Amino acid sequence: MTAGCRCGAPMHPEHPDRCAAGHVVKGNLLALVSGERSTSFWQEHDELYREKREEIATHAGHESYEDAGPKARAAIDGMTQAVILRDSDYSRIVQSGGVLTSSGRVRRVASHWQEMDRRVEAWTRHPELKRVPKEVARSPSEALARAPVIQAAGEER
Repeated sequence: MTAGCRCGAPMHPEHPDRCAAGHVVKGNLLALVSGERSTSFWQEHDELYREKREEIATHAGHESYEDAGPKARAAIDGMTQAVILRDSDYSRIVQSGGVLTSSGRVRRVASHWQEMDRRVEAWTRHPELKRVPKEVARSPSEALARAPVIQAAGEER
């Protein structure tokens, strides 16, 4: 890259994605390899998302997320996102030392955490996420009566 930065500084001699003043230049690849936009961050988040999504789906009475219908999957996704954001906000509150700043103001993350907590509560009342109890056979003969019939090859019904 021969062009300088928009601030007028020439390019950094050792870092091709920055100017000599330290600004990140247009078209840089830094965001792809560091910080919250890094590939590893999103891969770890995706793994957490899938785990939480499966947990919510099975709690709602589905065999898995894929087993749920389209409306249920949308509700499961919404609740999963709200739960992850709520938990993330809580971690941020703990890391920053509590809800209040040193000057006594309420941190912005506290109001976001509160909103996410309300959304999680609202999702728990969603009709697609109501746990439907599965019928349990009361006797072995009842279980056999509910079981699908297995036919031998070549037999007719």
